[in-house]
Amino acid sequence: MIDQIMQLEDREAIDREVEGFCRFLQCLPDELKEDLVNEHHFAPGIYIREMLIKKGDFVIGKKHKTKHFNIILSGSGKMIYNGELREVNSGDIFVSEANMRKSLLAYEDVRILNIFPTNETNIEKLEEELSHDEPEPTDEEMKLFNEITNRRSLCQWE
Repeated sequence: MIDQIMQLEDREAIDREVEGFCRFLQCLPDELKEDLVNEHHFAPGIYIREMLIKKGDFVIGKKHKTKHFNIILSGSGKMIYNGELREVNSGDIFVSEANMRKSLLAYEDVRILNIFPTNETNIEKLEEELSHDEPEPTDEEMKLFNEITNRRSLCQWE
């Protein structure tokens, strides 16, 4: 499915596929999901989340409620953002608009900073303040999930 998404050129089709894939992933049992390595940094009015995305991982981020900075500290990959595919590399700095989702296929280990404007320092409250709730999976997505898990074959991207 990731390969199919990466082949699309129409931004609405890319957004639609990523949204569907996000709902699909919510169906996965927790033991099949991996948490990203996050470090949290705070200064007055600023929260920085530092993430490590391992080579070969495909990560789908949440939609954030605020406009914020992103900095690729190291590594490279292909990002889906605002319906467009773009290469990202160490040293890239860009602004994410509010209500946009980013997804990344890491070609090598990627360290990325998300820099948010907030005074909150409680991690659970930050999730609530900064991220939108995710939509529930559709019946079609649940059917597809059940077909895949019944065959016991889940995709891994190298």
